[in-house]
Amino acid sequence: MTATGTDPAVVAVRPSTPNAQVAQGTFTGSPDGRPRTLRHKTPYNWVELIYQAFGRSLPTGSKEVALLVLREASLGGSGEAAAKERRAAAGAGPTAAIGRSVLTDNVAFDDLLYLVWTEGGASQKQCVEVFRCTADPGSRGTRPTAMQIEGFFYSCTPVSHRPDKYGSALNALRIRNLDNTAMIRIARDARRNYNVYTHVESAYVPPTWRFCGDERHDSVGVNMHFGGALTRVGGWSIGCTALAWSRTSTRYAKDFFARCNTAPNRSSIPYLVVSSKYVKTFDAWRTEETDGDAKPRDVIRTDRLEPMPAGIPGYLPSFATRGFCEQVAEAARRERGSRAANLLASLRNLAITRLQAPLPAAAP
Repeated sequence: MTATGTDPAVVAVRPSTPNAQVAQGTFTGSPDGRPRTLRHKTPYNWVELIYQAFGRSLPTGSKEVALLVLREASLGGSGEAAAKERRAAAGAGPTAAIGRSVLTDNVAFDDLLYLVWTEGGASQKQCVEVFRCTADPGSRGTRPTAMQIEGFFYSCTPVSHRPDKYGSALNALRIRNLDNTAMIRIARDARRNYNVYTHVESAYVPPTWRFCGDERHDSVGVNMHFGGALTRVGGWSIGCTALAWSRTSTRYAKDFFARCNTAPNRSSIPYLVVSSKYVKTFDAWRTEETDGDAKPRDVIRTDRLEPMPAGIPGYLPSFATRGFCEQVAEAARRERGSRAANLLASLRNLAITRLQAPLPAAAP
């Protein structure tokens, strides 16, 4: 959403409507060519800048949707959960970074899912819904545990989740790679009991030691689906993104799934996972003073980006420690043949590489 022409005030956006956050404010500039200033910062603008920081733009068609998960973010305030979500969408409630347990059998709904779209274009009406969720596994399963990659663009499309239990009706979103929808990029933990990779043993996924890469989706089954009335995620979610709402609730069935299922781009909804470790929460970004138009780098905590080990381009994701990555790189140097190659290829796939310049360069 940018101003055009040289008038001091160009874009005025209508007030909000129920169930949708609408940007209310103006972009202003000056006739003498001085930079335009963003007078009112909206959650939609924030999501848009994050997408741009990772090299993509939000869909521009009316009612086309996009998805963003911010890991390690919680909704502040008190009262009923849905009200908190609405306040977060309107930018009226604080968000705060919180830590995730390294070793856990159950994870909390401590991530935030942003669903954004426009009606009539970004200059007319910007809409945001925010949902409590988790992108972390709630159970280990029998295979090495799957984890979604940060900074990597996925694609979502409606699917029947657990038709054996819930019937054939569409009720969830399938998560796939944006450029090859038959595949999905995931990391796996060989030890099956950690949500943060800390020890090299997590990388020894049998038999090839390829712990991060593209796999056929039909053999993985990672979806974005409903949760329940519980406050924790248990054995029913193994690597999926789970919302903290039941399948038949208004928040899930209407506000989330129906919006996605009726979107013009329903066959390929862009989806990005990032972390508050290196991405500013909306509230942190909104309170900062900026000169001129907001820029993509304004939403990145550049001082918190940690480079991958020498020879591996990019930055550490929030769910892998530097010690883990260095141990994997050292193991690859000791090994020979395909296992060494697979360890190095996995580190490259694990790294956050799509952040756009100008940002601090990774260590040589």
